[in-house]
Amino acid sequence: MENKNMKLVRAYWEDSSDEALNSELEVILSTCKTRAEKLVKIAELCLPAKTNEELYYASKSYVWAGASYRKEAIYYLEKYIESGAVYDGTPSGTREMENIIYDLRSMSISNTYIELAQCYEGEYEFDKAIENYEKAICLTPYNPSYIVKLSTVYIKKNQLQNAKDLLQSATTKKEYGYESFRSVIDNSLADINKKIENGYVYKKRKKK
Repeated sequence: MENKNMKLVRAYWEDSSDEALNSELEVILSTCKTRAEKLVKIAELCLPAKTNEELYYASKSYVWAGASYRKEAIYYLEKYIESGAVYDGTPSGTREMENIIYDLRSMSISNTYIELAQCYEGEYEFDKAIENYEKAICLTPYNPSYIVKLSTVYIKKNQLQNAKDLLQSATTKKEYGYESFRSVIDNSLADINKKIENGYVYKKRKKK
């Protein structure tokens, strides 16, 4: 028998046209004053998250709930990754854009690593952020924004030369031949060169 809570969770995330489900959701979320509170309530409907689908939606909900729920997001993202980072609803197959073949499942798994990396980055756990950005890049090397995100963590560690070396290495990739990839990398290289020239030093923000 299908889990009723997961029907409600899917209805929330997929903008269901099922009036009965939407009415029940409205009642469940009626006491929530903010979007973050609604997302936490949706996450709680997935608990205890045992299946991959429950782990996926729990982690997604906590990620979208914002900085106050990073620790919960990290916990469920880690669990989801340990379980393979896929479920029945994970996209599959391929898509071609700008002569690049994109594997949709790899893109989805890569995005999970990115979300985890961003959570760790937000918690100033930079080494763990680097580890997960690197895993994402291995799965989707054609995404220049992921390379830039990784370089940003090196900047936050005040390892500007490492950031520059990373971006410079991206200019040797075959993807650098594509204008969309090249422009992102070139702009980031120009920025890091300026930071190095100006003696930029990253200072950690005080937590509120």
